[in-house]
Amino acid sequence: MHFDSIFQLFFSLLFMVVVFTAIAFILSIIALPFSALGKFAQSLIERMRTQQFAQQSAQARIDARLERLFPRGKAPMPDWVEVRAEVTAGGGGLVELWTDYHRGGRGSYSQAAFGEHYEAWRRDAPAQLVALAAVERSWGEEPDVRLVQAYGDALAALKLNGDIIGWVQVQLRLGEAGAVARDGPLRAMAVPAYESALLELTPGRHPAEWVRAQHGLGAVLGDHSRAAQAFGQALVVLPKAYQRGDLADKLSWIIIKLEEAYALLQVGRTGNGSAALAAERAYDEALSMFEATHDPERFGRAKLNLANAVETQGDCAAGAAALGHYQRALALYQSALAFWAERKLSKYKRMSRNLERVEDKIRRA
Repeated sequence: MHFDSIFQLFFSLLFMVVVFTAIAFILSIIALPFSALGKFAQSLIERMRTQQFAQQSAQARIDARLERLFPRGKAPMPDWVEVRAEVTAGGGGLVELWTDYHRGGRGSYSQAAFGEHYEAWRRDAPAQLVALAAVERSWGEEPDVRLVQAYGDALAALKLNGDIIGWVQVQLRLGEAGAVARDGPLRAMAVPAYESALLELTPGRHPAEWVRAQHGLGAVLGDHSRAAQAFGQALVVLPKAYQRGDLADKLSWIIIKLEEAYALLQVGRTGNGSAALAAERAYDEALSMFEATHDPERFGRAKLNLANAVETQGDCAAGAAALGHYQRALALYQSALAFWAERKLSKYKRMSRNLERVEDKIRRA
């Protein structure tokens, strides 16, 4: 009897487990559609949120563009600098931009008035100079093509207004910007800008601008021979300008003289002994006016390059003449390296290779 009760209890419990398992299975089957429906609803909500965010982002971009082109603070006047950039970048013609201006409620100009104000702004030289200065300040954040366009607009307006001096000054700024650009349209415009400025300048009437243009042209030219000529022409005018007080900084003359010497040294390295001799004389003249305390590193480099010019003369000569140049170069290198060691200038060890090189040339001469 006791065994029957236990057996009956066991089967009762087993029956209950089976029943509960079956109920759970049936409930899970019933819940599947509801789970899928829940996931679908959640996916739909997420998609609607994404679309809403995209619409808000698109509208924010539209609003930001309208505010950039037609700032409410300037209404009804657009920001013509931004309008010009949009036109040249292919963002739309004046008709399309006026449509955006009108539909966006950004001003009251008619389409004709919008175009007239734009053309008047393009002819306004002071306004173009302000626009150019703004683009120059943001250079690095803006692409070069925008800066090129700003220079072109300013030059056209100044030429139209007959402001030749202002036109020359902008050409010089364009040359200087192109000189520091690595490549691209701005770099390509540097030499033409300096050459155009020089066509309007004379050393007698515009000594400061003449020197600035010749100096800039010499610095940007890839042709060392032409560069040396340009530096030389600047130096012809520079002493007279000092006497009149137009260029008060003595270091300007020294720096240009050193650049002329370096250009001549590069020409000398092609086998031109006369250019190497001219480089030596130029370095001598610059160092005679240069105090080491002004710029020790530049002074030290000039002393090394003086020795280099003498060594180059030895490379262009033969026999006893070559040996004499090498021996003189050795003494100059020793003097230059002593200066570098005394001032604890950087690159001293690398510069000492010059001494080793000329010692080897003396042994072989």
